[in-house]
Amino acid sequence: MKTFFANLPKILATILGLVLAVFIVVAIVNSLFLFKFENQFEMGENIKGTDCRDTISACGDLTGTDDFMYMAAALVEVRADTKGVDEKKIKEYYEGSAFGLEGAADASHTVKVEVFELGNNTGMFTPELLPGRTYMFNDISTVRNFENCYVVVIYDMGNNAPLDYRTYFA
Repeated sequence: MKTFFANLPKILATILGLVLAVFIVVAIVNSLFLFKFENQFEMGENIKGTDCRDTISACGDLTGTDDFMYMAAALVEVRADTKGVDEKKIKEYYEGSAFGLEGAADASHTVKVEVFELGNNTGMFTPELLPGRTYMFNDISTVRNFENCYVVVIYDMGNNAPLDYRTYFA
């Protein structure tokens, strides 16, 4: 018994290390999925007559409802010589099967698409589904005409990630 108490600090440190390792590994795995989720804009086909200028993403409890979600946004610029591409057509394209949304294959997930005009030349926007949060695109230097820019936001909701710290502190 004396040996057990002598080794108790090492045992507790090992248990604590294992618990922390699980939380770190889960966060890394979710971050890798987030990276893949954001890259669907770059890997997928753009709607004809548009260019994807920048992308950003976030994950965690973004709505304050203790639900873990993935959010990816793209800054889509409609080329000046393109006719007939508007907010409605862009939304139909990204919601349709032509784009192939990541996460939509899992029936337990809810995937939503939101499209709106950027409305400024700073790259800042507030998604309708996340009214308390403001995001900003990092590289807007390649945008030629901000009047033809739309923000496409894709949400993957209904995820279960109780071991990811971002479920509680996003």
